[in-house]
Amino acid sequence: QADGREPAFRFRAEPEGVSFDDLVRGTIAVPGEQLGDFIVARADRMPMYNFACVVDDHRMQISHIIRGDDHVSNTPRQILIYRAFGWPLPAFAHIPMILGGDRQRLSKRHGATSVEEYRKQGYLPEALINFLSLLSWSSASGEEILSVPQLIREFDFTRISKSAAMFDAEKLNWMNGIYIRNLDPDAFAERLLPHVRQAGYPVPDAAALKPMAVLFQEKLETLSGIGPKIGFFFAETCEPETAEAAGVIRTESSQKALRVFLKETAAMASIDRAGFQALMKAVQTASGVKGKDLWMPVRIALTGQEHGPDLAGAAEILGIEKCRKRIESAIAD
Repeated sequence: QADGREPAFRFRAEPEGVSFDDLVRGTIAVPGEQLGDFIVARADRMPMYNFACVVDDHRMQISHIIRGDDHVSNTPRQILIYRAFGWPLPAFAHIPMILGGDRQRLSKRHGATSVEEYRKQGYLPEALINFLSLLSWSSASGEEILSVPQLIREFDFTRISKSAAMFDAEKLNWMNGIYIRNLDPDAFAERLLPHVRQAGYPVPDAAALKPMAVLFQEKLETLSGIGPKIGFFFAETCEPETAEAAGVIRTESSQKALRVFLKETAAMASIDRAGFQALMKAVQTASGVKGKDLWMPVRIALTGQEHGPDLAGAAEILGIEKCRKRIESAIAD
C-alpha cells in the first residue's frame, strides 16, 4: 500500500499440499509449493474464479463436479477453500478434452459451437446426445447407438478413457442418419418441416410434406440437407442441374425414350407408383431403350438430378400433367 495500490486477497496454502481421488484419473497429489498463496479476491474485492465457484457449487449442493481435465490444476486450490469453510467435498471427475480433426483443442474454427447451431444444421437432439456420450466413453455392450435411458443405465466413470477424444464430424453425420431413418414417417415429416420452410418451400403442414419426406428419409444425414433435394417438386420448370446431366438427355437414345414416354402418356389422366412402373415397361418395349439408358434421362427430365428419390414415388407426387410438361421440355426441337 506504500505506493497507493490496494492489495489483493490471498489464501495461504497448506505446505503439505493436497491429495484427492479423481473418478477418472485416480489419485492426484499436488505439493504445497506448486499451489502457492493464490489470490481469491482482487484489490477491488471482486472474487476470483476458484473462490466464487466453490461458494456457488456449495450453495447449489453440487454433488459431482465433472469438467475438462484442463481444470485439474484448479481443483487442489478449491479443495483448500472447501476445507477452510468446513464444507463437505463434492466428487471430482476430470474428463479428457475434445480435439478437432487437426488434433487441436475443439474451438470455433472447427465449425458449430452451440447446441442451437447444431439444431439449425439439422442434427437430432437424441443423435447429438448419443454421439457426445461416446467421446472418451464406451458402453460395456459394445453398442454405439444408445438411447438416453440406456446411457443413464450403463454410464460408469471407470469406462471413461484418460486420452483426449476426437470430434469426428463424419461419425456424427452417420449416427444422425441412423436416427433419421429410425423415425416413424409422421415424426420425420414433423422434424423436417422447419428445414423445408427455411429452404423457402411453401409447405402448409407436416401432413402435406409427408409424401415427399418419406422419399428422402433413407438418404439424409442431416435434416437441413433436404433443401437442394426437394426443390424440384415446387419448381414450375426443371432444368438439369449439371452440364453432365444436360448431356445425358441430349443423346439420341434418351431423346427417343422421352418421345415415346410422351406418346405413352397422352391418354393418361393420372399416375401412381404402379402406373409409373407399367409406363416405363411400355416405354422400354416401344423404344428399345432399357436400363440406365432409359431411367436416367427420365429422372433428369422430371427432377433435374442424376441421383435422387424413388422415381415412381416422385412422379406420383408431381402428377401426370407436370410430368408430361417436363418431358416435353426436355425433348430437343
